[in-house]
Amino acid sequence: MDWIFWLTPVLTGLLGLFITWLALKIFMLNVLPARLPAIAAAAGKMASEFISVPAITEKLTSDESMEKIMPEAEVHVDLFLRTKLKSAFPVVGAFIGDKTINQLKEIFMKELRLILPELLKKYMSNLQQEFDLGETVKNKILAYPPSQMEKLASRSMGGFGYPLLTGFIVGLLCGFCQIGLIYLFIDWLDPLVPGA
Repeated sequence: MDWIFWLTPVLTGLLGLFITWLALKIFMLNVLPARLPAIAAAAGKMASEFISVPAITEKLTSDESMEKIMPEAEVHVDLFLRTKLKSAFPVVGAFIGDKTINQLKEIFMKELRLILPELLKKYMSNLQQEFDLGETVKNKILAYPPSQMEKLASRSMGGFGYPLLTGFIVGLLCGFCQIGLIYLFIDWLDPLVPGA
């Protein structure tokens, strides 16, 4: 009969595992879909707070960023003056030499250095008015297929193995506690039971 007592922790461990599995299924199939609009709205709000268009604009238009952009812009201006302008206007191309191209390029680069930050600021300002990042994030989350939610949650937790193992261990510990209590209870009741 003692083997039944030792089977108790295994059975309660399996029960803990089953209850954990059932709780995860109920959460994934019922609770998460019902709470998804609130989760999506909160995620959208967080995204719009974390990603600041003015901060991005400041970074884009900083002197450091302009120094990184200008060499690439200079390559395109040089290509335009040496190749595209000459092919578009062959007559003009016949009168433009390297010295003139270099002078034009220098003028264009100075002008570009002045107008590019202002153009970027204006573009980002318009973008901020037209594009609501929080709403976009919210809509993307709500559009995510429900069938993929369980897979996504499982992947983010490294699989459901850890919660299930935790459920089994908690059940196992409950079983050992039950055995301990039963033995304590039997030892405590022994003197009280007549004829035992």
